[in-house]
Amino acid sequence: MKVVITPSFRQGFDSAEMLRINDVLVDLKEERLVNETMSISEFKEVCFERGLNEFRKDLRVFDC
Repeated sequence: MKVVITPSFRQGFDSAEMLRINDVLVDLKEERLVNETMSISEFKEVCFERGLNEFRKDLRVFDC
């Protein structure tokens, strides 16, 4: 099995990044792609999970 080491990243977001995240969330709510009651914290968690799943897919490809 091939091990992939990912670089470390910052724990938080600055205010400009938070505004961009909020803008995307608002757009998704307007298009009814996410629940209207989803908070920004829930949205960040979903984004993390989706990104994590992409990394898992990459690991599976390298494991073949």
